[in-house]
Amino acid sequence: KDLSYAPDNFQLLAEGQTWGLSVLNNMLLAGRHDGFFRVTKDSLATVTKTTGYWTFSQVRNEPSSLVVAGNYQGLGLFEWSGNGLSERGPIGNFSESARFVVIDNDNVIWVSHPYRGVYKIEVSDGAAAVRLYTDDKGLPSALNNHVYKVRNKVLIATEKGIFEYNKQADRFQPSALFRDIFGEQGVFGGNNRIRSYSHESRPVRYMRQRHPPVYSAPLVEIRNLPAKIIDLAIY
Repeated sequence: KDLSYAPDNFQLLAEGQTWGLSVLNNMLLAGRHDGFFRVTKDSLATVTKTTGYWTFSQVRNEPSSLVVAGNYQGLGLFEWSGNGLSERGPIGNFSESARFVVIDNDNVIWVSHPYRGVYKIEVSDGAAAVRLYTDDKGLPSALNNHVYKVRNKVLIATEKGIFEYNKQADRFQPSALFRDIFGEQGVFGGNNRIRSYSHESRPVRYMRQRHPPVYSAPLVEIRNLPAKIIDLAIY
């Protein structure tokens, strides 16, 4: 269907910067410069306006009532209740801006900071243990690292390809699967950015950024992508 012919039924709910939208527990959440909001049919309902919010991730329980929210000042913890979401406070003393956040299968929180490295945050009995991973833990550099979760693996898009976390060694290493595709090409923080993902009959494509950057950079197709990772989406 050609969506260009669809009726224009867009409605402006709020002006200003909206950094991220997430659907958790069948509820649309918005991270904005002026706070954390729940999107309703025709308005934004305030959850909190203590700081700006980037993104939201659900703690892995079945069912889960906890939400980790990345914000300008670190990480906040929220809980679902009969009245919606209630704030439980910050997670530990972590105070870096948390724009890129994933939660692994062990409920460990990973935060990447493009100028610091990758943070591993383990929460136990209300206390948070924070470790910073940089080049001394296998990453090519402390700069330009972006965390993602693909097929239940913690992956880091770096200036020299895609790295994955080795829990046994407690360090990052080049991803064997993605190394065959990207090699040591920079992903996201470097020269190449994946912009879309394939379905079974189409190849994954990524955008090669020109220098200086331009908006008309060409899409390059990756034709040898294994079928078992066709749901990859790094952007």
